[in-house]
Amino acid sequence: MKSRVVNQLAAAVLAATGELLLAAFAAAPQAQASTIYACYKKKGGTVHIIAKSGKCKKGETKLSWNSEGPAGKNGTNGTNGTNGINGTNGTNGTNGAVAGYATTQSGTANITSKSEVVLSKTLPAGHYLVSAKVETYAAATGAGGVETECELWDENISHEEVFLDSSQWIGALTDFVPTGYLGASTLPMQAALNTTKTSTVYVECGTPLNNATGGVVTAINGQLMAVQTNSNS
Repeated sequence: MKSRVVNQLAAAVLAATGELLLAAFAAAPQAQASTIYACYKKKGGTVHIIAKSGKCKKGETKLSWNSEGPAGKNGTNGTNGTNGINGTNGTNGTNGAVAGYATTQSGTANITSKSEVVLSKTLPAGHYLVSAKVETYAAATGAGGVETECELWDENISHEEVFLDSSQWIGALTDFVPTGYLGASTLPMQAALNTTKTSTVYVECGTPLNNATGGVVTAINGQLMAVQTNSNS
């Protein structure tokens, strides 16, 4: 019964001195803020905060209470937000190469004394990347030098000719006993072609220079390819 009366009296005093306790609690170290300890003086009703291990003076009663109450109930969940609008699909990319045309040389062309068309391919109107290559060989019974040249041309149905590219080889023939003197080179060509009419691209090869004794020059293994594109800048 005596303990119950003391506790009731302490509660009344604490309610009357709330501001004092709040100020003391704010000044207390954070590590000790979970439980508050105080001494209550029965005579006069004064209260002062003490440490957990502190002792009250004669005529005082040691009190303690939690600085935090029990956790409240969880709040209700908020409603889901509305879905965002789907973005529109991007446009399809433009196509790359859309058609290809190719041809290879048939047989061997003797270009010792005159130029010969060794490759040709007819193309519809359009934009193209054209490439070609021809292997030229020279064989002679005596020493000397040889020059070979291949040219890439375009001729449309109106017989208008356009020069596209050329490639040359100049060299001295090497002595290969007992077969004689030999030399060879691959001549590459490449160009962009824009045509509004059906046309024929062709490769013509010749020998501008041949001072090797008994020299014979041939063109073999020619290849031509035209790849159609959307445009050529």
